[in-house]
Amino acid sequence: MVKFVARYQPPEASPNARGVDVISDDELDAEAEADFKKCIEAAPNVRLDHWVLYHNHYELGRLYAKRGDLVNAKINFEVVTNTKLPQPNLHTGKNAGKYSLEGALQIKTHTALADLKDSRNGSPGVNGNGIKSSKASVKSGKSGKSGRY
Repeated sequence: MVKFVARYQPPEASPNARGVDVISDDELDAEAEADFKKCIEAAPNVRLDHWVLYHNHYELGRLYAKRGDLVNAKINFEVVTNTKLPQPNLHTGKNAGKYSLEGALQIKTHTALADLKDSRNGSPGVNGNGIKSSKASVKSGKSGKSGRY
């Protein structure tokens, strides 16, 4: 998973943040998907760090969006926005739905969902992060959208 996240940094990220390895993108994506799915399978057993489960669904959604699988991307993004895990976790107790960095992840997820919707409506595709890059088009004035980054 770490290699996956490191490889797909935003375009403006430092080249040092990307890391160097010899594994192909397809192999990296397959390994990352397997890791994300293992985390999802282990969800009922997570006792303390529930935030990992939601961040996992977000990253899996990014992977699917990068591949162009918008249906599965949306499913995983909606797990984050609904704060309802597909597999129940009995250890969340009264704090169900509250986890570390929830607000930041919600913002990123809502943006990703909006970008998925835009890509379905014929807007330019998604970048390597699984999220459409609208920053450049807003600056150049080609988008027609008002100031959304």
